[in-house]
Amino acid sequence: MAGNVLKIRPLYLPLAYVLTLWLFNYSLGFISIEQDRTSVLARDAGAAVVLPLLTALLWWSRNVCIVSCANSLGYIASHRRTRKQSKLVHHFEKIIINRLSKLNAVIAVLAAMIATLYLSSEGLFNVQETSVYQVSEYRYLLLLQALPLWFCLLSYITTLYFILRLVFLYCSKYMRVRLFEVEEMSPICDLIVVNFLFATLLISTYPINSFFVDIPKTDQFLMLFFAIIIAGILLVPIYWVQSVIRLRKDRSLTRVNDSLNAQLDKNHTQSAQRRLVDDDVRLQYISDLLVVRKEIQRAPVWPMNVPFALKMLFILTIPLLSWTGAGIISQMIKPWTQ
Repeated sequence: MAGNVLKIRPLYLPLAYVLTLWLFNYSLGFISIEQDRTSVLARDAGAAVVLPLLTALLWWSRNVCIVSCANSLGYIASHRRTRKQSKLVHHFEKIIINRLSKLNAVIAVLAAMIATLYLSSEGLFNVQETSVYQVSEYRYLLLLQALPLWFCLLSYITTLYFILRLVFLYCSKYMRVRLFEVEEMSPICDLIVVNFLFATLLISTYPINSFFVDIPKTDQFLMLFFAIIIAGILLVPIYWVQSVIRLRKDRSLTRVNDSLNAQLDKNHTQSAQRRLVDDDVRLQYISDLLVVRKEIQRAPVWPMNVPFALKMLFILTIPLLSWTGAGIISQMIKPWTQ
C-alpha cells in the first residue's frame, strides 16, 4: 500500500502547488509580457512563471526517482532472494526515504543561504523605483518563492547522489553478477533513462524565462554547472556496474584458464601414461572448458543495448531543441513586447 501511495502522490501535490502559485502571482500582477525586457519587472514576470514550475518539477522528479530506484533494485534483488519483488520494492523505498528525511534540515539551511546569496548578488532585494515602473509592495512574496526552489533543487541532487551510492553499494557487495545474466541488469539502464529524462526536462523548462527577459549570465552559468553535476551523477552508475561485471568476467576467465592448464599439465606428469586423444573424458572436459571460455570472452560487460543508447541520444537532443525553440519564439514575440 505504501508503494502505491508513493506512486500516486508525486503528481497531484506538485501540480496543485504550481497552479496555486501561478494564480497567486497572476492576481498580484507579477505575470505580464508587456514589460520592458531589460526592466526588473520583466525579470519578476519570468520568475513568477518559472519558479513555481521548476519547483514542482523538481519535487515530482525527486519522488519519481525514488520510486524508480526502488523498483529497479527490487527487480534485481528478487532474482537473488526468496522475498517477493513487491516487498523488496517497499523495503528499498523505506530505506531511501528514511535516509533522505534526516537531511531535510541541513538542506533547508543551505537553500536559505544560497537563495539569499543569489538574490543579494543579483541586486534583487533593493530595487529602486523609477518613473517608468513601480515595484509592487508584495514583491517579497515573489522573492520568497526562491526558497522552495533551492530546497527542491538541493534535495533532488542529494536524492540522485544517494541513489547512486545505493546502487553502487548493492552491486558491489550484495549482488553476485553472472555473465550470462547481464540482461538482468537492464533495470539499472531503465533507472538511468528515467532520471536522465527528468533532469533533461528540468533543463529544458528554464528557457521559458526567455519569453520575458534575456537570461542573465549568472543563470546560464548555474544551469551549465548543475547540468554537468546531474549528468555525472546519472552516468556514473553505468560505469560502476560495468566495472563490477568486468571484474567478475576476469575472475571467471582466470578460473577457466587455471582448469585448462591443470588438465594440460597432466600430460607432463609421470602418472600420465595415456595420450590426451586416448582419454575421451579429459578430451570432452577440455573441449567444454574451451567453449565456456569463448562464451565468457564474448559476454558483454556493459548492461545496455541499442534501444537504451537510442533513448539516451534522443533525450540529449531535448535541451538543445528547447533552448533553440525558446530563442526563436522569443525573437518572434520581441516586437510585440516593445
